[in-house]
Amino acid sequence: MLPIGGVKEKVLGAVRAGITRIVLPKRNEPDLEDLPAEVRKTIEVYPCENLGQVLALALRGASFREGRLLFGDQAPGDVAPLHAYHH
Repeated sequence: MLPIGGVKEKVLGAVRAGITRIVLPKRNEPDLEDLPAEVRKTIEVYPCENLGQVLALALRGASFREGRLLFGDQAPGDVAPLHAYHH
């Protein structure tokens, strides 16, 4: 995941809107130091390195292990590999 700009402004806007769970590119973690301490105490930040981690957070009951998005009690070996769709 590529880093984003304006982290402080985006997080402050989210907090004003009542959002407290923040998914952020891992490379933007140092930008959180720019936030006021009282804001940092009220948010949960999930620094992610790839889209699989983001999807696992966004899709309830999912996890991302061994490069695969899993649901429920699935083991990584239970999931068929994904195939690319070509037009």
